[in-house]
Amino acid sequence: MKPMKTKILASVLALALALAIVLPAARATEDVLFSGLNNKLFPLQKETMPRYFSGVIYMPYTFFSSDDLGIYFASNSSEDTVLIYSSTKRLMFDVRTGAVTDHEGNQLSPSAKKADGIVYVPLWLVCSFFGLEYSVITAEPADIIRVKSGSNVLNDRTFASFYKPTMQSYYDEYMGIAQPTPATPSSPAPTETPPETYPGVTLFLGFFALDPVRTEAVLQQLSSARYRACFFATAEDARQNGDLLRRIAAGGHTIGVWLKEGTFEEYEEAARLIFEAVKIEPLIVSSEQASREAAAAMAQENKLIYWSPTRRYEKDFTLPGFTSQLSTRTGTRESVFFACSEKTVSLLSSILSYLRTREYTVRRITETSAPTVSVG
Repeated sequence: MKPMKTKILASVLALALALAIVLPAARATEDVLFSGLNNKLFPLQKETMPRYFSGVIYMPYTFFSSDDLGIYFASNSSEDTVLIYSSTKRLMFDVRTGAVTDHEGNQLSPSAKKADGIVYVPLWLVCSFFGLEYSVITAEPADIIRVKSGSNVLNDRTFASFYKPTMQSYYDEYMGIAQPTPATPSSPAPTETPPETYPGVTLFLGFFALDPVRTEAVLQQLSSARYRACFFATAEDARQNGDLLRRIAAGGHTIGVWLKEGTFEEYEEAARLIFEAVKIEPLIVSSEQASREAAAAMAQENKLIYWSPTRRYEKDFTLPGFTSQLSTRTGTRESVFFACSEKTVSLLSSILSYLRTREYTVRRITETSAPTVSVG
């Protein structure tokens, strides 16, 4: 019987050894959690990363300091206490004793936790006390703990889908996963302008004609390329597709007003609807070519910022045509506008790759950017 016992013991030890090798990696993956606030996703950093203690979700107390939430924090390192407060309520966490009290002296639970030099507070307690919501979103490569202060935000499914490429990038960086070395670009055709002539050129990207499906595709391609742009919306865009505008804003893009007639009344209606959708007051405007002069005059009169693109692409254009026209630029600043058309969607990835390999500096249009001058 001894040999049999010896074999069993050896098998158990081998299994234990195998588990010891496998489990740490699995636990490390499960310990990674993203955090989100309304329509914002945070990088994987210890100051914002959630953590489980005995099955309860905790957040670093420093997470709770935001005008969006309307609550803030203060800490006293000598007394080892953390205060989270709003204009009317206060929660005091005594890390040393484990006591939790509110502004009326009521004793609450659970207590704060301290690990790796960071103080964590129970998420559900803070959210319920201050009237916030939170959700746990199952996602790849890691789940998201998302805090919400109102209903005017993306739904969880759209939020996770929109940020999927960004999450993978943050995750790979955090885990130390090396990115694949990009393939060496093939030699340019003889008719192509050599890359040496391109450094120093700033290109401002804009999009208009915001068809919902094609605009979603544009957003995905911009996210993959890590570029941002300005999306010009009409009143009808804002009225019919408020959720799309919220996704645009959540991706860090700016929103302007697209004018067909160029009147202040047209701008005013679009600006009101955009503000209702995303709580952003748009000060940037552009327009159809036919109403350019009227729109520019209206913008100047009302202290708005009018952009007229140096290049505009809508339905019928090709990649060679685009690269050829861009090589004839007259200065070091370009503003290129694309309609969200089927042609744009099919060529945008190649266009963005072209801009990257030629070292263009690609920028979104903002209120502080100086408009470029149209070439016609």
